[in-house]
Amino acid sequence: MKKQIILSAIALTLFFSNCSKEESKTTTSTADNSLKVEQKNTSLINKFTGTNCYYCGDWGWTLMEELIKNHASDAIVVGTYSQNSFAKLFVSKIATDWDKNIPVTQGYPTFSANLVDSWLLPVADAVDNNIEAGVTAHNQAAVVANTAHTSKIEGSNMVVNTTTQFFAEANGEYQIGVYVIENGVIGNQSGPNGGANASHHNVIRAGNGSWGEALATGTVAKDTKISKTTTIALDPTWKTADLSVFTVIWKKNGTKWAFVNAHK
Repeated sequence: MKKQIILSAIALTLFFSNCSKEESKTTTSTADNSLKVEQKNTSLINKFTGTNCYYCGDWGWTLMEELIKNHASDAIVVGTYSQNSFAKLFVSKIATDWDKNIPVTQGYPTFSANLVDSWLLPVADAVDNNIEAGVTAHNQAAVVANTAHTSKIEGSNMVVNTTTQFFAEANGEYQIGVYVIENGVIGNQSGPNGGANASHHNVIRAGNGSWGEALATGTVAKDTKISKTTTIALDPTWKTADLSVFTVIWKKNGTKWAFVNAHK
């Protein structure tokens, strides 16, 4: 099997209409740093996908289910519905910005480990092997920083308290992203595993911006702790019982953002 290649340009009007639900006002304030932060690396696995993409509902669908099963303890697997030539449902600005940051060039679905493109031929098995290598390398690396968090729904908002701890001296521009995903979102999907009532996995819904908000800049001393409270607006159509939160620490790398660590 081969990847379906990108066939058309981005439709800007569709992009802005689909992204409107994700726009949420976030507020951040200093909180206590009583949360215990584990000295552990957790990976971020993304499936860049589209509901009109046949292979996203073919080998890409089963591969994502395998990744979710196999990485329950060491990675977060996210359905990343970017604005692309196969996009229709669940498109978000966060997903689109992550797509551009790689950038996805081969086609869809594209999988990434820690926001590094894992595209390899011949597709599924090779992609899986590349992801496994990326997750293993991150898990075995020294922990620069990690985040602990608690979350609760208050009215129409998700309120998330985070504490980030640096386990080694660091230098650069760091941001903390807080993201909401919804599992089991029902919607059409092209491909043999799809259909009108396909149950989509871990769809990214909202966050405090694509790359989060400021965490630390310059030299950061070992054992530094930074705590924040972030409030994210929730769409009333999302099923709150199926929502969960994860965090990502990002570091500025030139004009782009590089993955540092994740927590779920």
